[in-house]
Amino acid sequence: MDDLPLPPLLPEEVFVEILSRLPAKSLLRFKSVCKTWFALIQNHHFIDLHYHHRNRITRKNDSILVVRSIPTADPQQQHSSIYDENNEVVLSLYSSETPTTTTSSTNPVRLPSDLFGPGLTLHGVVQAFGPCKGIVCLTDNVNVVLCNPATREFKAVPVPPFSYPRGLKSLTEGIGFGYDSQDDNYKVVKIIELFNDDEDVYVYDSQRVQVFDSSSDSWRHVDASVPLCVTHFPCFEMFFNGAFHFYGCPDDHDPVTESILAFDIHQEVFRQIPFPVVCSLAEEQTYYSLSVLHDSLALIVYEPEPIERQFDIWVMPEYGVKESWTHVYSIGPLAGIHGPLTFWKDDELLMESSTGQLVSCNLNTQEIKELQVHGIPSSLQVVLYTESLLSIKSENTRCGQ
Repeated sequence: MDDLPLPPLLPEEVFVEILSRLPAKSLLRFKSVCKTWFALIQNHHFIDLHYHHRNRITRKNDSILVVRSIPTADPQQQHSSIYDENNEVVLSLYSSETPTTTTSSTNPVRLPSDLFGPGLTLHGVVQAFGPCKGIVCLTDNVNVVLCNPATREFKAVPVPPFSYPRGLKSLTEGIGFGYDSQDDNYKVVKIIELFNDDEDVYVYDSQRVQVFDSSSDSWRHVDASVPLCVTHFPCFEMFFNGAFHFYGCPDDHDPVTESILAFDIHQEVFRQIPFPVVCSLAEEQTYYSLSVLHDSLALIVYEPEPIERQFDIWVMPEYGVKESWTHVYSIGPLAGIHGPLTFWKDDELLMESSTGQLVSCNLNTQEIKELQVHGIPSSLQVVLYTESLLSIKSENTRCGQ
């Protein structure tokens, strides 16, 4: 930034520090002040400095980004199906300072209707991954969108260009998103399974791994062995400690060998992280969710009982070490809860009610509070959020560019 002339009233480093501590919304307006400010706010060193300061603030205020589906005809209607293609995906930013008695949020962000071209949009069950340095990934398991809620920029990831032998089709088993800090770029990982279209049966040993690299803006095949089948659980897939995590199980669904399947986003290899022993011995069907609690990987275990559910929470202080799993909380039984979403403010678990309401449960007192945020039932996704000035409109989306 040495070549950027700045106002003479303040030393350059002081001026830059002041601006870097302002919200993204203010800085985006300031880009119109003059060419100097425009160049500064787009400078990658300034973007990194701004993100660093906002990340510290976020840790104190615990801002969250809520992704939800609402009916386009009546946003207050709560009885629409999540599979309705006319639903609208809405992103809303909240913080611990946002009043819980109102539905106010910071300027809800709606996906552009022409993002994928005429007649194409995200629909059905939309998953939200991230954020990774301010960038969020949205997918309906077919289409993939990268977005920066702070700058309101969206980018549709191109469809993988790969073809397969006649008679074979692909089915997406899992999609992930992460930031490769060593190569300084974002990656979308896709695990697919090939099956015989005529007989509708899977082809033996036919899992494939595809990676979209933001630095090249293209897809490529990755020679990575997938040791287990990938199965979707709500709010399980997540990026943590340089790896994206899937739920993995063998073909025969033997619970003894269930494990967390971690894809190293830099080395592009899989490794298995075993569940706690008590989970492996469970005889009844069990649901799992992953999150982060006190900077450690956290596993939420619960049964798929629609009336009342108990939630057992385990943390892994030593990442990847099975013996470090520690049971820390038992929540419930709770009635009217669809499932967990993520931890918030160190001592609360955000959950979705069976009616699509966002609720918060205190881990210590088990007090339940309704946060006046709702969507179509089963559509809520929540991620802890730190805003960033990084633009995703450029062909090569890198923090250093």
